[in-house]
Amino acid sequence: MGTTLLVRPLLGGVSSYQHCCCNGDEIMFFCHICQEWYHGDADHHHIKKWAVFHDDSPDNITEVCRRPCHDALEELIRLRENDILRQHQEIYLQSLDEIIGNYELIDKMIRSIADRRAGRIERKRKGWKYVH
Repeated sequence: MGTTLLVRPLLGGVSSYQHCCCNGDEIMFFCHICQEWYHGDADHHHIKKWAVFHDDSPDNITEVCRRPCHDALEELIRLRENDILRQHQEIYLQSLDEIIGNYELIDKMIRSIADRRAGRIERKRKGWKYVH
């Protein structure tokens, strides 16, 4: 029975997975938010929102525990995004004005939705964990 030396990893690009020496099948990860070690699989969080930046580079991914840390971080981001959108309410009226009667734009947006959904399915098929 061996001991495991757990070193605090750096954020972004440095994997926080460590194999437990006492049991080779057991995996631990370090949550960068609560700064605790956990058994099992981590949630992968894109530091810059994937849906906006499409950045899968290791420097843009960190490992966190699902509850409460990942959920709390996503809620904080949502609140900050809403604060920004409230400062630019004209986006909603401009978008409505732009799409009314514009069948080419309607078709383009419908194709965009389908492509995005297909991309999620393809990433899941390849074993990627989709994190929003």
